[in-house]
Amino acid sequence: MNTERFLDLLGEADERYIAELCESYPERSVSSLSSAKKTRRLTKTALIAAVAACFLTVTAFAVGYSIHRRRQEELRDRLNIDAANAQTYVEYEVPEDSSVVLLSAIPSGDGIRVFMNISPVTLEEIKSFPETTAWSVSQNGGKSFGLAMPALAPERELRQGDDFSAAVMEDAYDAETQTLTVEYHIGTLFNTEQQLELQVYSGTPDAVGRCCGSVMIDLSKLERQQRRIEFVPVEICEPSTGKTAIPVALILEPMSWELRLKYPGITDADSFRAVESEYYAVEDYITMNTVLRFADGSELSFGGALQSGFYDGEANPRSMLPTAIDIDAVTAVIIDGTELEIRN
Repeated sequence: MNTERFLDLLGEADERYIAELCESYPERSVSSLSSAKKTRRLTKTALIAAVAACFLTVTAFAVGYSIHRRRQEELRDRLNIDAANAQTYVEYEVPEDSSVVLLSAIPSGDGIRVFMNISPVTLEEIKSFPETTAWSVSQNGGKSFGLAMPALAPERELRQGDDFSAAVMEDAYDAETQTLTVEYHIGTLFNTEQQLELQVYSGTPDAVGRCCGSVMIDLSKLERQQRRIEFVPVEICEPSTGKTAIPVALILEPMSWELRLKYPGITDADSFRAVESEYYAVEDYITMNTVLRFADGSELSFGGALQSGFYDGEANPRSMLPTAIDIDAVTAVIIDGTELEIRN
């Protein structure tokens, strides 16, 4: 029913039904209705105006609230949360009216993936992304900033020259409410704070711009869900360099993985740094040729690592996953065509 037809019907309604309808709304809707009913001096026109105000207020709230709930449902489905039994995925209560809304979060590797709604974001801003429009987040009161990217569908693959704005409008933007859904990564490796205020900014790729608002997130409520798979040692050789590595363990989370490798003859960080560049090809070769096999027979290829380091005598190439996996359903790990023997 549109607003015009609603008002037409109100004009045809009996006054006592309008008064009864007004009583059914919360006290905050129209404060004068109770006294009007007692004195019977409120005219039918005033009653209609009051009910219309209630109706339009509730409708506006419902539209704004629904986009947040809808995005939460879409994210849960897109990220494969339920099928993967990702117990550490947290959804938050959405407020009645806020320019920045915290939707959900999940630990991922050495950080936390956070999803938020921002509004209002104009269509012009969407169409100018990423050339002249960008969104950023500060988690330390404006001292430093990280990019907040539109939350595109995991299967979306964009290359240079593709229409980014069209992808954003399809996957992450609601034109009716001018709401954009973004993803931000909180790095937790050096962060000791449990309560973080995330300030969201709209600007350009070169300037922070205006503050859209902020949300608080409690990191203490985000628990880790991990599985460590240990291997019987076997050397894997990278053919172009002849250098080898020994996979020691694989640490899985629903939305990330971390492979632990030992390099023969390299036992500490100093010795590794001296030859680090020589082992880039080894890490790339191993991580791009690692496959997980699941209980249902399906397989997942890593496709390479995004980060790496060296700790406690082991290299740890790692990366995030586009969608959640059931870490308890992994039955085999295959590297370079060889199924590794699992010790635990």
